[in-house]
Amino acid sequence: MESLWLEVLVNLKWHKYHVHTFDYVIEGIIEECKNNIPREVIGFLVGMYCRWQNEYFTLIDDYIPVRGTGDQYHVVMDVDAVANAIRTLSKRYNDAKHLIVGWYHSHPGYGLFLSDIDIISHSTFFNQPYHVALVVDPLKKEYGFFKLSINGKPIRVSHVIWRRVHEEYEET
Repeated sequence: MESLWLEVLVNLKWHKYHVHTFDYVIEGIIEECKNNIPREVIGFLVGMYCRWQNEYFTLIDDYIPVRGTGDQYHVVMDVDAVANAIRTLSKRYNDAKHLIVGWYHSHPGYGLFLSDIDIISHSTFFNQPYHVALVVDPLKKEYGFFKLSINGKPIRVSHVIWRRVHEEYEET
């Protein structure tokens, strides 16, 4: 699957996007955010850091919700839930390629941005070049990916969503 995916990526020259993900990842996270309105939700983005012709990009092919405490304005990951999420990652992927490539959280009705607390969290816990933050506003039906610039300012980064197509074959 990975080599076929990279072949398609190269042929289409879509490796210029900072983030690559799949429709089922975005749809699942948005659904989780909708189901928890008005509370904020939080979780980990799972995938790989990929390189093609000296261009790097983050591939997100899974996510792990993390139980948190909070309200409509804030959410904090529960320590035990983080440990459970890491165990889930280890069980799902025993390939030494998949890792936590970022985090997601919702801003129900407040738009797409990284708050001061989000910036501190991102710079403290998600400080690798492949780490991204996904912010979802389920009320406005918006989402966006962010990284921090060298000077620590949030910047929105480009992304592409891949759609999985399943072909059905008729037996003859």
